[in-house]
Amino acid sequence: MASSDFQSLRTQLQHQALLILLGTLVINTVLATVLHYFSAVAQPFDLAFNSVASCVWLVFFIRLWRFPNSLTRIRIPFLLTALVVVLAPTWLTVTAAITMPQVTLVETLPSVPAALFRLAIALPILLPPARLAWLLAGVWSAIAIPVLGYLLAHPAELQTPRGTDFVLALGPGFGIALAIVIFYAHLQAAIERLHAERQHWQRRSEQDALTGLYNRGTGEQRLQQLWAQAEQPLVAIIFDLDHFKAVNDTLGHPMGDRVLREVAQRCLQHLRADDLFARWGGEEFLVARLGASAIAGDQLAEELRQIIADQPFPGVGTVTASFGIAARSSRDDSWVAALVRADRALYDAKRAGRNRVVRREG
Repeated sequence: MASSDFQSLRTQLQHQALLILLGTLVINTVLATVLHYFSAVAQPFDLAFNSVASCVWLVFFIRLWRFPNSLTRIRIPFLLTALVVVLAPTWLTVTAAITMPQVTLVETLPSVPAALFRLAIALPILLPPARLAWLLAGVWSAIAIPVLGYLLAHPAELQTPRGTDFVLALGPGFGIALAIVIFYAHLQAAIERLHAERQHWQRRSEQDALTGLYNRGTGEQRLQQLWAQAEQPLVAIIFDLDHFKAVNDTLGHPMGDRVLREVAQRCLQHLRADDLFARWGGEEFLVARLGASAIAGDQLAEELRQIIADQPFPGVGTVTASFGIAARSSRDDSWVAALVRADRALYDAKRAGRNRVVRREG
């Protein structure tokens, strides 16, 4: 799987997961609003807060449903809203319980552990693994410290069933949630690391180790892909460095390797990003350009010949190359037949005196 395909799949999964999460939040806050409305004990703040939260989640849901590409744009607003939904009721309720003697925390505090758990689920969907544990720990501190601090200062409320539930949920219960998030973070990091390693070795398997160009096997695959676009013209060029064996024999293989790398770099600077350029074997190279006519192929080959021959190579002097060209002759023409024509044209150039461009018609 290519890197772009991996990123696309991850974005698609994030989109689906966030849609499910937002749909669940909408249903949850609507139900909470209805239950508070019919509750025997009137709690205007909870009623208003859940009503507003349900509308906000619904807006996010509709936005993401209609515009799937908006995931990156709504990520930060969603997280900020989730933090407000989790933290605001906690701080306001604790403040009210401290400043108003008739208010008890265990009777008025919303279901904070459940909201914290939903946030813990949302964070791995939206954030990279390195930030998950620290952010979740920070959110837990912002909730647990005031709640647990209040309960410890008010033993009568701490000893109630709901007070005990808060202590257990914000203590051992949160530890379980944090362990799951940390496990997921390490798992996601391992998956990304394995994918990166796979991409690295795949590139290594496709590249020629000396020049960094495509190797012959990959060059053939790319040429087949280009050739499959039968509606467009295409030229294939094979060129071979003249008398290259003499360079290796007289100056040594390290100097020959330097020449091959320099040839590759000079040609790369002249070729387009979408051109195919591969080391075909030894001192042979393949160039293919989609959308180029036979005449354009002649011009390209001549430009490459001049780039190689006109500037001496350090420690070697002048190096020349012979070029063979073949253009797609018809829709029924095959890439194999074109390579055979280009190879024969290359040897025609060798027999004609080298350092020249020759094209064979189909």
